[in-house]
Amino acid sequence: KYLCSINVFEPVKSYYDFIKDRFKRNRKINVFNYGFGKSNEILDIIVSAESSSLYIPADNHVKESIELKSFNEFVTSVEHIDLVKINIEGSEYDLLESIDDTNIKKLLNIQVQFHTFVSNCEQRRNAIRERLSLTHECTYCYDFVWENWKLKNTN
Repeated sequence: KYLCSINVFEPVKSYYDFIKDRFKRNRKINVFNYGFGKSNEILDIIVSAESSSLYIPADNHVKESIELKSFNEFVTSVEHIDLVKINIEGSEYDLLESIDDTNIKKLLNIQVQFHTFVSNCEQRRNAIRERLSLTHECTYCYDFVWENWKLKNTN
């Protein structure tokens, strides 16, 4: 509808391949085989359908090495991002806590799903929300489901 460009960052290879194939004819959608985190690193993720995470026990699940890149480094290279959607199964805390003050102001809308299986999730979420409230306003919130933060008018 709005002819926007979409960048999808998917570190799990099989999911990346699926998304890449699904949108191969759409030049407005770019798919990258890495995710974002607080720093550049290679980590093992537990692959478990919609719940793949760095934080769930391995048990009988498949483990895969993935590449994460520094979100701060990426955001430094762009003017702004209209919308960032963060649903990264527990890693949202590290990512949002690591974004520096200059880069947070480049994010016009932040949609985030906070997960409850991370240690101190309520305290960490509250601290992130407090920090976001300095630059953004919450436009909707369904606790630990989805919430959106819109950059405040800077006029």
